[in-house]
Amino acid sequence: MKYTFEIPQIVWLPILPMILVAVTGMAALVAQMMRKGSNNSGVVFTSVFGLAMALATSLGTVGKDFPAQFGGMVALTPLGNAAQIIVLISAILSILISSNYLPDKKITLGEVYPLLIWATLGSMMLCVSTNLLVIFIGIEILSISLYVLAGLSRGEERSEEAAMKYFLLGAFATGFLLYGIAFFYGATGSLELANFNPAWIGSKGENTGLLTISFALILIGLGFKCSLVPFHQWTPDVYSGAPTNVVAFMATVGKVGPFIVLANLAHLTTVLNSNSVWLFAVLAVLTMVVGNVMAYIQTEIKKMMAYSSIANAGYVAVAITVMAKSAAGVGPTLAYYLLGYCLTTIGAFAVLAFSASQGKEAIKVSDLRGLLGRSPLAAGALAIFVLSLIGIGPVSGFVGKFLLVRDSVDTGLLWLAVVLVLNSIFGAYYYFGLLRAAFQPDEGGASLEVKPSFVYQGTLLFCALAIIEMVVCYPFVMRLLWL
Repeated sequence: MKYTFEIPQIVWLPILPMILVAVTGMAALVAQMMRKGSNNSGVVFTSVFGLAMALATSLGTVGKDFPAQFGGMVALTPLGNAAQIIVLISAILSILISSNYLPDKKITLGEVYPLLIWATLGSMMLCVSTNLLVIFIGIEILSISLYVLAGLSRGEERSEEAAMKYFLLGAFATGFLLYGIAFFYGATGSLELANFNPAWIGSKGENTGLLTISFALILIGLGFKCSLVPFHQWTPDVYSGAPTNVVAFMATVGKVGPFIVLANLAHLTTVLNSNSVWLFAVLAVLTMVVGNVMAYIQTEIKKMMAYSSIANAGYVAVAITVMAKSAAGVGPTLAYYLLGYCLTTIGAFAVLAFSASQGKEAIKVSDLRGLLGRSPLAAGALAIFVLSLIGIGPVSGFVGKFLLVRDSVDTGLLWLAVVLVLNSIFGAYYYFGLLRAAFQPDEGGASLEVKPSFVYQGTLLFCALAIIEMVVCYPFVMRLLWL
């Protein structure tokens, strides 16, 4: 008998951005090994150029339909592709911030940039798959890189403590996720989240217990990565101790991938519709309330921003709750909100990173006093970022929250929309505290104007103008993300 082997037809375009990012990570590592002294300019250029190429490739796949590849492990959906674009934009901006922040903090380690790129790769993997094996690998690539990056400032005990806490708690959360995957495979014989519903219906109650345990454990593991209450305890300490550039990366690139996995989990377990909707709704409410209340009582800036990111995770959980009930039209809203949140968050942390002159940076909210005198550009950009975080004015934060409220009302979750609006109003109190400090003069007298570097100026202007243009050019932005 004659056997013939047919070469499988593989479409490489869906994974081409990830291939480019992986190659960029290796090229950045080689550039780091070949650098002269502590000059990281070559590493930075290699990193930004490679990520820009990956971004251009992702933009080229918008609106195209790709079947599942590699045995169903990679499936590039419109939401996943939009999330990859957001991840790549956030990663490029984070690297640009790092290129100025790290020398200011006297950190000359060139390994930072390959780690940032590989963490980006891990987050991108989470955006394009519903296969639990790929999801687990993506989370590990993302998490291990972030564990190292959190302890980047070796001369500071807070940074070492942040890295250790993040590592220990992250490993514990990964254990929950891995057990959930094991229970899922035991109940379904598959690693595809899409098989949850058929397994539940087809088992006639035999495996519903295993599937329920699996769902709960996976949700706990993802809840930790997304900083959902009550799995958020690591966030304030890690954000407070880690370097500011890493926190900006962690709060954006480190969150987008897990959010997409959580959205897929909500969408693909529709058999639990009534129960899962209430479960996600409770998580959203707890996360919004705890995040905003705890942020209100903080005096440290990065801890305040940590709880702010928790509150924003609650707002994203509102979109995921709506998706659990009805996926119609929610994908574009989630993509738009995540893009606005990432640009706003990176811009806000860029303002904090700018204050790291001579290795010292603003720790208390009161340390921002005199920012207007030192840099009118940074103070003006901060005002735009704060307005976006609150959700008022012609900025992306307002439109994003409006879309969340609209989708909640349209799906019969009026009470959840009311909770979101009330939390946004309450959050204005501590956000305006940042502006009040920034626009007050120094107690010691007038501040001397300090011009931000070209990179800081470019990052601040790009983020500030982008969140305004997201409103002015809303149709264009949605075509760019979704088509």
